[in-house]
Amino acid sequence: MSSVRSVRTVRRRAGTGLLAGLVLFVLLTAACSSDTRSQVSESVGQATVPSGGGGDDSGSSDGSGGDGSSSGDASTDGSASDGSGTAADDELSDEDWIILIVLGLAAFAVIIFATSAATRHKDKKVAARSNLDNQLGELVGTSRWIHDSGCLEVVQVDDPDRLQSTSGNLRSRMMDLENQISVLSNQTGDNALNSSLRNLGQSVAGLRSAMDGLVSARLGPDAGDQQALIDSATQTFNQRRGQLGAAIDPVAAAMR
Repeated sequence: MSSVRSVRTVRRRAGTGLLAGLVLFVLLTAACSSDTRSQVSESVGQATVPSGGGGDDSGSSDGSGGDGSSSGDASTDGSASDGSGTAADDELSDEDWIILIVLGLAAFAVIIFATSAATRHKDKKVAARSNLDNQLGELVGTSRWIHDSGCLEVVQVDDPDRLQSTSGNLRSRMMDLENQISVLSNQTGDNALNSSLRNLGQSVAGLRSAMDGLVSARLGPDAGDQQALIDSATQTFNQRRGQLGAAIDPVAAAMR
């Protein structure tokens, strides 16, 4: 869980830093664009001056100084006005740049929000899966302890008082395990896993019933005369223990 939170914190900080960087980049771009527009306007103004002088020389060389000069000036004024008009049309005003910056930031904010929402959804799924794996691990661990250690203690104990105490403790752990399996099988949303959990719960319940039969036969008043019954109960107990071992594997395999 701590690793998931750390990853989430790093992602949020990275997103905040990226947003701040983009804002700075857009503002710098807008400033550079303003300088570039000023230089283009100056270049266009300087380029129109020589064309006016050419008009005057052309008018005087043709012998019609007044008319030539007038037509040259008119041509120059027309060219200048056309050029400045074109530059003015192509140039974006400060208001236009502000609108573009606002739209760009809004679009970026939408992208950041969508990415953050998707990340949070993924983090929730990862956390839920991690929690499920932890619960499955606990169930598998308890089941294996019952199979490997708890059952052997019941079989190997000879003292009646100790047998009763050992079997009572094991019975309590089995019942707790059955309840945990029942609760988890209704929360996973995975049909295959639910089936494996139900099979595991049934195996634990079957082993518990077989253990009760074995203990009852061994602690009976005529236990010495009921060896055949004890042997039968022991055989049933061992069979149920084998079924529990087989039911553990599918649940353990479901963990990631």
